[in-house]
Amino acid sequence: MIVAGYPSARRSARNPQQRLRRTPARGPFVQYGLDHTRRIPSDRGCAITVAAGAGAFGAYLREHLEAIEERNAVTLDRLADALLATVRNGGLVHVGGTGHSTGLLLETFYRAGGLACVQPLYDQGLSPLEGAVASTARERTSGLAERILRQAAPDTGDLGIVFSNSGTNPVPVELAQGLSRRGCTVAAVCSLEHLRQAPRRSDAKLDEIADLVLDTGAPEGDVAYAAGPHHTAPVSSLAGVYLWSLALARLADRAAAAGIDLPLWQSTNVADGEARNEATIAAFGPRIPRLSVSGPDGEE
Repeated sequence: MIVAGYPSARRSARNPQQRLRRTPARGPFVQYGLDHTRRIPSDRGCAITVAAGAGAFGAYLREHLEAIEERNAVTLDRLADALLATVRNGGLVHVGGTGHSTGLLLETFYRAGGLACVQPLYDQGLSPLEGAVASTARERTSGLAERILRQAAPDTGDLGIVFSNSGTNPVPVELAQGLSRRGCTVAAVCSLEHLRQAPRRSDAKLDEIADLVLDTGAPEGDVAYAAGPHHTAPVSSLAGVYLWSLALARLADRAAAAGIDLPLWQSTNVADGEARNEATIAAFGPRIPRLSVSGPDGEE
């Protein structure tokens, strides 16, 4: 298994007056707050050095993204290699996520500039938009992942990607297990810090199953900004989208060097976008039911 490595030291923020600190026992990310003169212990046990308010938080986010790009560089290269092999062999990329990770699923599917060979591993009840509290219960439903996989029918040599910040709920864990049993290479995108602190809700956690692990670096609980009693600004979605875009850029470089034509979507809001997508839909629609006008169960 390839897991993202940690650099020996953090870079300082772009503004040298806003340097970040952390306790050695915790992950590399800190929370910003209002007071630049004192350390505030968070309610999650992480002593934090706070900086000059929300204006500095943007600098923190930029450094966060730079740090996870550096930390995940080797794993991103391996993922790009796996994506290229999947495209070369005519396979599919099966992508799953639950809760707010369904937003990351959307980022990979039928997206301008995105891969057309992506098959979403999705159940409507997993989205908070279909019932927020119910979606939490649903992502903890053992056996649902297997039903989703039977419908998607991944094949040996396909690639699976599972987004899950905590990496502990039954649906994402069982998606990874089912993909692995079917002979797929499995990549996980999660927060290793959150995963290691999260309660075990399955017989394994996501990093114990995946062949490749990309670490979003999100803190336990996901929120990254503290102002007095207010903890807000989750970062896992931002980090997940960034890591996926980095993987696509690496894939494009490899495909160009190898002379391989990538099946990429065009925006439907530019001239000829829809027309150019027609051939792509014709090629992948029979294999990816959610590309059709009606869904996999025939619903409009």
